[in-house]
Amino acid sequence: MILELKRIFLNEGARLTADTEVDLSADSTENGTFPERVKGRVTVTNHADVVTLEAEVWLRYHFRCDRCCEESDADLRYRFNHILVADADRENGDDYIEAPDYMLDTDALLRDDILLELPSKFLCKD
Repeated sequence: MILELKRIFLNEGARLTADTEVDLSADSTENGTFPERVKGRVTVTNHADVVTLEAEVWLRYHFRCDRCCEESDADLRYRFNHILVADADRENGDDYIEAPDYMLDTDALLRDDILLELPSKFLCKD
């Protein structure tokens, strides 16, 4: 989903909340796959001229246990926070998420966040 954020960036106190679904079926990892679309909620807020994005996602992950090799599913929930800028300078480019022309592709951002957050090992039981 592409969010148009000009109103948020230009108005202190502005807020936008949107529900989203991300298809990660093509993004199988070494350990597993995503059998269902990832559901999420994204909130973008301008507080004191600092634009933040808060996201919460719920997903099912199908994996092969690293201990017993049995197949299993895990229901996962993650939260992500980012500071958004309209134009990132080179010095602080990694600290912020750039929204060029006040547009942000939440699917790509959430995809990267989820893939980075997944544990390196999955176990079917503690």
